[in-house]
Amino acid sequence: MKLYKQLLIVTSILVTIFIWYLFFQQEYFTEWKSCQRNYRNLLIEKATTSDTQRLAEDYPIQVRQNYIEDLNEIDRCITCHAGIDNPQMAQEINPYKTHPGNYLE
Repeated sequence: MKLYKQLLIVTSILVTIFIWYLFFQQEYFTEWKSCQRNYRNLLIEKATTSDTQRLAEDYPIQVRQNYIEDLNEIDRCITCHAGIDNPQMAQEINPYKTHPGNYLE
């Protein structure tokens, strides 16, 4: 019986570690957060004044969304594609570059 208790304790510890790993993986290492950190770094690099530098440094890392009333849809694409309407990002790579053409007008 003692062996079963030890196995139960070891298994419980391993399951707990695995659950914590999944939690941290989902909360802290998500792709959209990485995209926004990179976008913030691009904003800081492109800042030309101390005010724009400060604004870039304060760029919040968060889920962004638009509500499209005509379609009754929520669009979260701008969470990763944050530079879609920023003319400074015209020459950057995806997902940071501006949207091509005038589709957004």
